[in-house]
Amino acid sequence: MNYRYCLGVSFLIVVIGSLALAQKGAQNPGIEKKAPTPRLASVGSAERMQLLERASRDRSDLQAALIGQLRDESNPKEVTICIAYLLGVHRMGETLPDLSKYIALTNYTLLEENRRPLLGECPVVDALIRIGDPAIPQMIKTVETSGDQRVRELSAKVIRYVDGPEIARFRLQKAIERQSDPAKKARLKAAMDGIKIAPP
Repeated sequence: MNYRYCLGVSFLIVVIGSLALAQKGAQNPGIEKKAPTPRLASVGSAERMQLLERASRDRSDLQAALIGQLRDESNPKEVTICIAYLLGVHRMGETLPDLSKYIALTNYTLLEENRRPLLGECPVVDALIRIGDPAIPQMIKTVETSGDQRVRELSAKVIRYVDGPEIARFRLQKAIERQSDPAKKARLKAAMDGIKIAPP
């Protein structure tokens, strides 16, 4: 596959997000075009709060657009990979239930010139690791409930990379102690046993 094509597809979702925001503006023609954002240090406290509120609204709009695209099952795999990448870059933890459904998605189509995956081999795993601590409860839930061994292993991998092996095992042990369902308990134990602590 052509490298330039891959690079273009990988950032296609940026355009999708921009179009979604532009469409929102088109639906509200009374909205004025936004002026360039000044440096926060150069404005008063009231204007600073307005700028922060505007940034928060823009982030919410982008998040809504990305979730809408993520839920569109007709999208090509490459678009889903790009969405996952952006959700991780922006650390949008609110999207975890939707994002975690694609944890086993692999990227063997968006490639760099050296044939390595352009946005990572497991882009959703990378996104979840970037989101960090907020992803842990969802990953524990996925370990407990998924019937797919690879999904459970990847979920445990996220926990291990976010927390480190010692804390990851501790968290899973606590989840085992809280869990009364034997099947879920067994899945948690298998995930915990799979996280090895390197000798000192």
